[in-house]
Amino acid sequence: MIAGITWVTRSDGECQRGTPMPMFIDRHPLATIPSAIQQQMHREAYRGIVDEHGVQPLGHWVTDRVIYCVVRAPSQEAVCRHHAERGLPCDELRPVMGLRGSHPLGAKEAQIVRAVLNRWPIYDAAV
Repeated sequence: MIAGITWVTRSDGECQRGTPMPMFIDRHPLATIPSAIQQQMHREAYRGIVDEHGVQPLGHWVTDRVIYCVVRAPSQEAVCRHHAERGLPCDELRPVMGLRGSHPLGAKEAQIVRAVLNRWPIYDAAV
């Protein structure tokens, strides 16, 4: 998978070539993620690594002890499989519209992500 490839969503929810691959964002209390997993997440996003599920981390934001993950993936299920392999829950996953999906995310895309973060309800990050 290469940035710019387009995909089509099939009836089973997976994607194939034809339309833009969906982007997703989710969040996790930073204290619940082991340091080794945090480092792995950073490496994957920095290098643009695409896993066997077709998930490509595009960036992470840490705000108020919460880490927000932005990924390109063929489906929500693929993101959840990606997270499960890292021991992360997948209970606050949201689609993100308006991102081109460049790697790394550009300034305009980072601005869109920040707008999404600002609209996300605040919760106790100490959970």
